[in-house]
Amino acid sequence: MLIRDLAQRTGVSPYTIRYYESVGLLPSPQRGPNRYRQYTEADADRLRFILGARSLDYPLAEITRLLAARDAGSLPCEQVLNSLAVRLHEVEQRIADLHLVRATLEHIQQEAQTRPQPPTCDEHCVCHLLTIVPFTRQVDQRRADGKSPRNREEARV
Repeated sequence: MLIRDLAQRTGVSPYTIRYYESVGLLPSPQRGPNRYRQYTEADADRLRFILGARSLDYPLAEITRLLAARDAGSLPCEQVLNSLAVRLHEVEQRIADLHLVRATLEHIQQEAQTRPQPPTCDEHCVCHLLTIVPFTRQVDQRRADGKSPRNREEARV
């Protein structure tokens, strides 16, 4: 099948398929005489696995590890089972972090509504409230424990 057919079957764009090829999640497909990519049903199944894992927010590195085990002939089922517990814990932590962010945003919003709008942006304006956020998130604790942030988004918090 051609890339457009694989894209249609799996619901992703040809660009996404080429990206997964470029990072090694999908093997380079055979090429037809016209040099078009020729995909198999096995490629479609592999792509569905990747898409399912990504929809559960698995990082590409972990998907690569699971696929490597599969490609080596071992069943990654136990690895997937173990990773589900880890993923669930990470999601619960992110939910807790989001609850904290929500409470902080609500507090800042209430405080902001009571402040007058000065003619210049200084320590009395609403903008200043963002510089004195009254909490440090879990990410700061993980850094203190010597653990690095999960991703760039977390590093910005």
